[in-house]
Amino acid sequence: MLAERGVVALQANRGAYVASSDAGAAREVFEARRAIERSIVLSAAAHIEKAALAEPRANVRAGGAAEARGERSESIRLSGAFHLRLAEGSGNSVMARFLEELVAQTSLIIGLYGLRSVRSCSEADHEALIEALAGRDGPRAAELMDRHLEHIESLLDIHETAEAPADIRSVFAR
Repeated sequence: MLAERGVVALQANRGAYVASSDAGAAREVFEARRAIERSIVLSAAAHIEKAALAEPRANVRAGGAAEARGERSESIRLSGAFHLRLAEGSGNSVMARFLEELVAQTSLIIGLYGLRSVRSCSEADHEALIEALAGRDGPRAAELMDRHLEHIESLLDIHETAEAPADIRSVFAR
């Protein structure tokens, strides 16, 4: 499953290795993610039930708590889960499946190249997205999502691996 999502590379008679991503590939993944998530939040604003926003809200709090405890891998995992919960609320299962692959790839990129001293996904960004969706403000949610993903991408040091990359097994643990 991780090989299908581009997280690991399988080599015959050699095993599985964490896939690497260069700057160009990382930009392409984030460009695709911005396009998909823009459509997802526009759709979610029209379809998501307010009760369905309780889980993403809880996820935001859990992610902030994980970050405060210094659990970077858990924070990355929870951030990805937040975005996937919004996709589920969009009512478009095809886009939600596409996003699963993109979240897996960006989680790997963030784990390998993200600055350890800065949280990629801020609680404030996620809360603002929830509020826009609760208010059924699709254009605002799309604008917030674009800025949010651009911000995450701007925090990457793609030219060299971070001093202590996140434990990839923990990021993808369920």
